[in-house]
Amino acid sequence: MTMLFKNQILTLVESGNNLRILNVDPVNNMAWLFDLKHPKALPRPHLLESVEEALREGLLVEFEASAPAAPRKHSEAAVSRRDKAYDAIEPLIQHPGILDALNRPGFPRLLRAS
Repeated sequence: MTMLFKNQILTLVESGNNLRILNVDPVNNMAWLFDLKHPKALPRPHLLESVEEALREGLLVEFEASAPAAPRKHSEAAVSRRDKAYDAIEPLIQHPGILDALNRPGFPRLLRAS
């Protein structure tokens, strides 16, 4: 069994597209994936066992960068903007149900309550 984890990047061998794992829910046998190449991508649910099988069969592989990313230095203003943006969405991040479009209509209340 392949270990999958949040924020892991997998590559579709056939297309070369990279997919980020947004959430792994073993209880419901679900993995939420996000196509990093698509400009308007939405999270898509996939059966956890299907993702694991695709990895075993070589249809998906773990992403391997050709070189490590260089460390980035951020200005105080950039860090402040990042922190403010994160604070705005943090209540949503605490609820993996946001990934399912059917659940999203109720989530704006969480933002207003925070």
